Amino acid sequence: MSKMVKDLIAGALRSRYADLDSALLVEFVGVDGNTNNDLRRELRGNEMRLEIINNALFRRATAETTLSPLHEDLQGPSALLTGGESIIDIAKHDGIEVREEDIQPDELLEASEVFVSGTNVGIWPVVEIDRETIGDGAVGPKTRALRERFDAIIRGGDPAFDHWLTYVDGA
Repeated sequence: MSKMVKDLIAGALRSRYADLDSALLVEFVGVDGNTNNDLRRELRGNEMRLEIINNALFRRATAETTLSPLHEDLQGPSALLTGGESIIDIAKHDGIEVREEDIQPDELLEASEVFVSGTNVGIWPVVEIDRETIGDGAVGPKTRALRERFDAIIRGGDPAFDHWLTYVDGA
């Protein structure tokens, strides 16, 4: 493949991934065509996308982006899973007030609880930023509750979120 073609593909991928703040990298081997099609159809129904990626082009397209930490895990045939619902959907389902807005980093210091979430980390509490303590310096009750709920959901423990899961027969 010529450099010009690689640059065009990498540019298209860069545009596709520009707004992503998280994704899940999966090894995708040994899946027959019918299972592959069924899996992708089910994922699309949950507003998710599974895309087989060329490792070198993915590295080129996502260099210096929020997805670049995935580079170290790229070995052999890989696929990228993006989209779907989020921790915000869990919070809303559980009646926790949710506001989505842009904030300045120093505003986090005024919060009683802070956590980060993403496909790769689940829910991770933040108790200190730049050596400044958040709240009382411990994992807050809402963060703990959401983390426990998320862990239960991804293990099949909540029928309300069963549509998040796709079971693949390992036979």
